[in-house]
Amino acid sequence: MLNFLITGTNTGVGKTVFTGLYNKYLNNFINVKSHSIKPFCSGGTNDLEFIKASNFFNNNNFDINYWYNELPVSPAAVELITKKDVNFDQVISRINKIIILRYFDVLLIEAVGGFLSPINKFYNVSSIAEKLSSNLIIVAPNQVGVVNHVLMTIETALARFLDISCVVLMDQSNPDPSSVNNSELISMHLPLMNSFKGVFNFPWLGARADNPAFISVNLKKAEGVLGEIFEKCVLPSLGGDTSVK
Repeated sequence: MLNFLITGTNTGVGKTVFTGLYNKYLNNFINVKSHSIKPFCSGGTNDLEFIKASNFFNNNNFDINYWYNELPVSPAAVELITKKDVNFDQVISRINKIIILRYFDVLLIEAVGGFLSPINKFYNVSSIAEKLSSNLIIVAPNQVGVVNHVLMTIETALARFLDISCVVLMDQSNPDPSSVNNSELISMHLPLMNSFKGVFNFPWLGARADNPAFISVNLKKAEGVLGEIFEKCVLPSLGGDTSVK
């Protein structure tokens, strides 16, 4: 079973939209069972509704989310404010059960915030990948400054001996001049990584891209790049027929 941690250079960079649409794309294949979860979530349930809508099986939020708080801050900040411990190990145990029992061929785990966002007093987002031996997909906004942010995230991940599958640059509604060359610049300055499959540009899908009602429409708009990511990051590890349903 393949498991990917969808992390980002920051919060609000498009992780949920990418995770949901990629999961929906994978579930269009006959012999691919994909599932997405967002184990830690705070500040509203919109992301959970989107993730839930992308899954093949109907789930209540508890099945895709194992820790939630209404405060729009990191889990560790909630821990400080409320004085209630965030049980990181319990959440990891629940995800590990999914992985060990091989319910699915691919598990997409959407992280919260950026790559070093704290989960509790001991752990941060990178710890999730370390505990689960996840491949990383790094999502970032295609705008000025992203080259530095992506390369720093990659260097941090490599220092933790993590495997990075790819980088996904999310196009913006009003692209700045840097957006044309960001992908190439990142590729030029990457360290050597055997597991790395490339930098991909993800199209701007509109301000309501995270609305579950538009998943099917937006899947069509993004199926080109989703197909590239599938062929390079997932298909080599899957055997048998993966024809479209």
